[in-house]
Amino acid sequence: MADRSRLAGSTGMPASGDPAVSPTELRNDRTLDIDILPTLALLERLNDEDATVAGAVRRALPELALVVDAADRALRAGGTVHYFGSGTSGRLAVLDAAELGPTFGLQAGVVVAHLAGGQAAITQAAENAEDDQDNGERQFIFHILHRGADGDGAVGKNVEVDRSGQRGLQLR
Repeated sequence: MADRSRLAGSTGMPASGDPAVSPTELRNDRTLDIDILPTLALLERLNDEDATVAGAVRRALPELALVVDAADRALRAGGTVHYFGSGTSGRLAVLDAAELGPTFGLQAGVVVAHLAGGQAAITQAAENAEDDQDNGERQFIFHILHRGADGDGAVGKNVEVDRSGQRGLQLR
């Protein structure tokens, strides 16, 4: 087993049960001891947690279908889709927007990701950037002014990427 003792210690994360804190920011009671588990047990525990994802996605499918249908309508009308996110979910939105071109033959700019904290937040955490709504709006307005709105001046569909579930999927 690798020596993980130098990584151990307080994470500064709030204890579970605080209703004001996003569930993604809480300590997971099922993984509190991963820093002391043997490597195989650690990997099994993480794999067990990964297995919970499919059920969560299945529960979100009705809402996801609405989002996909709205994005499809916007794209078919010549519009664009804008992802807005922060942290890991925002970075995954950036990755998804980048991969849609080569995977599905979309032209650059058809799906645009806006990451709280800007490009620097792709490789370096930008703490509290997700709470700066004014900055998010400024990034979006900058995009429209400097890269142009859709042909008829419509912006298309905007999708807020929020893994925590606190805001749900926001379509505008």
